[in-house]
Amino acid sequence: MMNRRYDVLLCDADNTIFDFAQAEVYAFADACAYGGLEPTKELLHTYSEINEALWKLLEQGGITQKVLRVRRFEQFLEAIGRTDIDAPGMAQAFVDSLGRQSVPIDGAI
Repeated sequence: MMNRRYDVLLCDADNTIFDFAQAEVYAFADACAYGGLEPTKELLHTYSEINEALWKLLEQGGITQKVLRVRRFEQFLEAIGRTDIDAPGMAQAFVDSLGRQSVPIDGAI
């Protein structure tokens, strides 16, 4: 007979088991592919700055996560002068791709 000490075990997978930063890079590349863009380091840097600022705004209660998910791509596309690209579609491509990533951090396996 097995002696159970815990009913539930919670584990924070991001940056504990999975490399979230690398997963985000791959998801950004997939979002760029959706929009017909080449995912350069410069574009990733522009996106990352915008995304970080919006997450800070979220933490302060100035925006919802639902709005953030699309606004980061709207602002990104405005910043690179490509407002002809479907920001909500890029946002969905990013979220879908991020959910499929499973890049383990070193030593996790």
